Amino acid sequence: MDIWDANKLVLFLVFVIPGFVSLKAYEILFLSPPKGTTDRIIDAIAYTCLNYAILFPLIYYINEAGIRESHPILFVMLWSCVLFVAPIIWVAILKFFRTSKCLQRWLPHPIERSWDYVFGERIPYWIIIVMKDGTKIAGKYGYKSFASSGSCKEQIYIEETWLLNADGGFERPKVDTAGTLLISHEIESVEFFHYKESSQ
Repeated sequence: MDIWDANKLVLFLVFVIPGFVSLKAYEILFLSPPKGTTDRIIDAIAYTCLNYAILFPLIYYINEAGIRESHPILFVMLWSCVLFVAPIIWVAILKFFRTSKCLQRWLPHPIERSWDYVFGERIPYWIIIVMKDGTKIAGKYGYKSFASSGSCKEQIYIEETWLLNADGGFERPKVDTAGTLLISHEIESVEFFHYKESSQ
């Protein structure tokens, strides 16, 4: 059996590509760690079959309406949507429902770590980071700041480092501050405060 036969390769790709697109979109949108190769292939085929089941009326129309001969560009566009666009749309719809407030009473949240949940919202905060040696680092976590996500170890960059006053409030930014980068094994906890334009 020639595994490099063009028809066999096309058949394999048609049954795997939509599933792999869905898997990659899921990993990105849900910040989930990638699975092993065997599990990914099995899941990809399953998701591909689900994709084709949902789009069966469209696929039937594409193949039976003679579009390939009469409108070849439209034929390619429709199949591109089936293979590449639709699998991403299903994941986006799934995320919308899985993260909706009404379903949180019955279903677990799809994002596994609170770190990813909080920082994935991309909401600016004033934060105080308590290190394991008791040192406190305060600053502004804004739109230029960054926090790691997914399977990466927890790391955080805050764009402005601030000094705390005697009452534990935010006094002022350090002179010429360009922020601070911290890694997980040094952090004990992170405290968040609602962001206001000035905390002085």
